[in-house]
Amino acid sequence: MQNGLNRLLILLAIFCTSFLAVIVARKVHNGEDVLSLFKTKQNSGSVDGHYTLRKTPAIPDRDVDKLDTINRENAELVQAVIPSVVSIDTSGMRNERLRDSWGRTWVQPRAVQGQGSGVIVTEEGHVLTNYHVVKDTPNIRITLHGGKIVRAKVIGFDPTVDIAVLKIEAPGPFTPLKFGDSSKVKVGNLVFAIGSPFGLGETVTNGIISAKKRSFSDSQVDLLQTSAAINPGNSGGPLINIHGEIIGINSRIYSSDKQNPGFQGISFAIPSNAALRTMKNILDQGRLIRGFLGMALENMSPLVRQHFNYNAPGGVRVLGLAPDAPAIKAGMRQNDIIVRFNKQDINNARQLITLIQKSKVGSQVTLDIWRDGKLQTITPTI
Repeated sequence: MQNGLNRLLILLAIFCTSFLAVIVARKVHNGEDVLSLFKTKQNSGSVDGHYTLRKTPAIPDRDVDKLDTINRENAELVQAVIPSVVSIDTSGMRNERLRDSWGRTWVQPRAVQGQGSGVIVTEEGHVLTNYHVVKDTPNIRITLHGGKIVRAKVIGFDPTVDIAVLKIEAPGPFTPLKFGDSSKVKVGNLVFAIGSPFGLGETVTNGIISAKKRSFSDSQVDLLQTSAAINPGNSGGPLINIHGEIIGINSRIYSSDKQNPGFQGISFAIPSNAALRTMKNILDQGRLIRGFLGMALENMSPLVRQHFNYNAPGGVRVLGLAPDAPAIKAGMRQNDIIVRFNKQDINNARQLITLIQKSKVGSQVTLDIWRDGKLQTITPTI
């Protein structure tokens, strides 16, 4: 037993000696220091106490003074408007209609939750947001700047504009933002979108106004298009100009992926003038009030133009009139072609309907019409 163990130890010694001899031979062959085998190895993260950092920027401040000013002004603008932007969390029950394979249907309540953004617009604590953010969700919690969570109630809404007015159920003071004039917005203007995308909290993105008067079949108003990034959760937050004014309420995005929508460079906002007008109707009248003239309208087709000998661009044909309609009282007839509304050229029925509905009830408007080959003017009362 003892002899076998001795032989094993001898074999191990011979093996180790041979292995070490091979390593030494390779070190000598490669011209390396043989003594490095017996020195303590340091790991790859060894400390090098000698280094020098650059102390000057690539470009001095004096060479980018304008960019530096823009940089500071952007930060000051954001700090000034963020306290007025809130995060909205909603919950409630929604009835869902289900159908089985035999065609039987039933309604089943389903718990729903939502998340969006809003902006404080009055000193009394009124908040403007999208209707789709609070739809069918009576339980509304608002997170104010600084993290305080308060309750809010819905004062009113307009689904066709996608605007809802909330009231914070907590004492102020509140810091509202001023409305800007969206009719003065120009393509190329710088804008900032503020909200709480994906529930992350206060987030600011910037871009420009990419286009105006973008129409959607489910929206009564034409929207502003912007390149500022808007994602789920941004809905209802403000679109801000360089003066810190609200020029739009962030509403929707364009995304080719309907299952997992995300920002792809095209976002839309409700113009501030439409949002303010809707809010004032809700707060002043307690309900929505839209102008009415009592006309059924049709866009002009090539055949209609030929039949009525009307070759000018635009125009809208009157298909019919409601009994005792304001338009009848002013002298409007079936098949009249409406060319202008308050001196504004009319291009399609949608545009004319929007102009009528936006008009103040009781106001008198001017309609230029084409009848029997001649232009005439009538002045109905909204």
